[in-house]
Amino acid sequence: MKVINKKSISLVELMLTVVILSMGIVMILKSFLSIASALGYTKNKIAALQFLDGKIAGLQEMALKEEDILEGENQGEIRLGEKDFSWVRDFFSVVYSEEEIDEIKGVNLDVFWKEGNINKQQSLSAYINLKGE
Repeated sequence: MKVINKKSISLVELMLTVVILSMGIVMILKSFLSIASALGYTKNKIAALQFLDGKIAGLQEMALKEEDILEGENQGEIRLGEKDFSWVRDFFSVVYSEEEIDEIKGVNLDVFWKEGNINKQQSLSAYINLKGE
């Protein structure tokens, strides 16, 4: 009687191996895509913050030159990199001990953009000395 050694892989074992490897590859690709998405969001958030910082620096420079910072556009749209952003500027009065301080104005700047189907927003506020000092 002849004994046959079975050293080959059956079809079921092969299919099971392929399924396990495929699931591993899918998990790895999914993690790479989530990292890429987070990097894209971070890039857009940094671009929005740089834009807001530049707007506030421009307002402070206008105040130093004693120009009227209340003039100009209060909203607009801008393209930063590959994304379209919209921005809104809003001034508010500064009150201390129930008295309004005329020399100082507060400004709120907001930037809005879309990440996929989700609306994102970044805000920045500052106080500006209107006397230019």
